[in-house]
Amino acid sequence: QQLLPLRKLGLDLIFVEQKNPEGIVNAIEQAMPFVIHDNVTIMLGDNIFIGANLSAFFREAMQGDQSCVTFTTKVQDPSRFGVVERLTSGAVTNLVEKPQNVSSSEVLTGLYHFKSEFLINNLQRVDYSIRNEKEIMYLLQFANSKNKLKVVKLPRGVVWYDAGTFEDLDNASNFILSAEARTGEFICVPEEIMLRNEMVDVSNFLDVVDNYPAGMYKSYLHKFIASRTPGPFPLLSCLIT
Repeated sequence: QQLLPLRKLGLDLIFVEQKNPEGIVNAIEQAMPFVIHDNVTIMLGDNIFIGANLSAFFREAMQGDQSCVTFTTKVQDPSRFGVVERLTSGAVTNLVEKPQNVSSSEVLTGLYHFKSEFLINNLQRVDYSIRNEKEIMYLLQFANSKNKLKVVKLPRGVVWYDAGTFEDLDNASNFILSAEARTGEFICVPEEIMLRNEMVDVSNFLDVVDNYPAGMYKSYLHKFIASRTPGPFPLLSCLIT
């Protein structure tokens, strides 16, 4: 319900419900009829990315001929995640889901970009795992075996949260609260992002925002429009889906 007003700003939103927890690939299969002619970016709902100029970084990383692009970072507890193993040359040799014997601290984040042709041709290859899920790890491993996988490390200074536990969600909330209180800038405001990237004009922006209920969010958007300077993405940005 909170995202629906963005349709009035021209954002095309389609919601597809995954009724049973049968894995990421199963969710992609259900969404494919709506994106079959487009390249597809997938972000897991409990992932939060915060850092400078992330939008430009992700756009550049997703360019090229590779069928799949995914992003990694280093963590202290890699056994909770999909782990990336590399040669000293940097070439990816293996991708291992939540290994018991950890050989690397580099892990996959929950952000993936696929060429539509790759998904159309290979989704059917993925069968249900012992967890009764269609795992995205299989798609990544298959792409890597065909030299069609691009694995990009997040740059230093980018903060990534997998907020899948109460502790991680609390840590992420505190981090965002502290950053917003320090800078006076809200993080991940879709209306602000759309206006900064000239996806909507000022008049349409105000028509929508003026109908928001009174509160800090509406006040922030009015303050932003009054003091805005031309420019692309805000300095602090994150993607949450």
